[in-house]
Amino acid sequence: MVLRELVKQLPEYSYVYLGDNARAPYGPRTPDEIYAFTLQAVEKLFAEGCELVILACNTASANALRRIQQDDLARYPGKKVLGILVPTIEQITGLPWSALHPYPQAMRIGVFATQATVNSHAYKTEILHRNPQADVIEIACPELATMIEDGADENALRAYIVQHIEQMKAELPEPDAVLLGCTHYPLVLDYFVEAMPDVPVFDQGQITADALRVYLSQHPEIEKTLPRKGDWRFLTTAEPEAIEPLATAFFGMPIQYEKVVLS
Repeated sequence: MVLRELVKQLPEYSYVYLGDNARAPYGPRTPDEIYAFTLQAVEKLFAEGCELVILACNTASANALRRIQQDDLARYPGKKVLGILVPTIEQITGLPWSALHPYPQAMRIGVFATQATVNSHAYKTEILHRNPQADVIEIACPELATMIEDGADENALRAYIVQHIEQMKAELPEPDAVLLGCTHYPLVLDYFVEAMPDVPVFDQGQITADALRVYLSQHPEIEKTLPRKGDWRFLTTAEPEAIEPLATAFFGMPIQYEKVVLS
């Protein structure tokens, strides 16, 4: 979903998408596993010629981004790795990352995410850093990403989502906003909106594309290194034919994968 918005809003650039589908989902894995797998994927994309990598996965962004930026990028001068937490938190709080608001408004925010993202408390920590008056409830949906990938029946998806919304409402009866903190969840956005018709529900495709446009305008030294062929490639660690139907649903048009090995 993130790539679809990037291509839609910034079609002039070239994109290489890598999905570690053979080892997904990352949500149930340990932080060390998530870091190791994410670093392998980043290094593969660097080897494919990518100058800028976006971790379009909340679990990877929450558990691996900072460590990669601090410990690994020195080996790759000029290359950058960004995540999706910062622009998402800016959007949902209405506060820029560069400065704290002196009197932030109290907000009630629900976050639905994978178990690993919830365990990291990355969203809660950073939202409260931006807005100490916020009340943030994080709800893990351990099976939702897998259900989406497996093409679960819409009634089963609705029931699962409603169950977890009720869990949130037990602690946060009247949320001001809800964040879908997994890039799979926009595929079932309508079910969340259906169950919470009066609550703004944020997904990350649009947010990430808007943030990338701003980032590139502020970093021309990076922007000028990016190819402008308007093409894209899709890489996966799984068997392509097994995941191409779901990937087509994500991207909105037929695509073909190339199989790669990460190590």
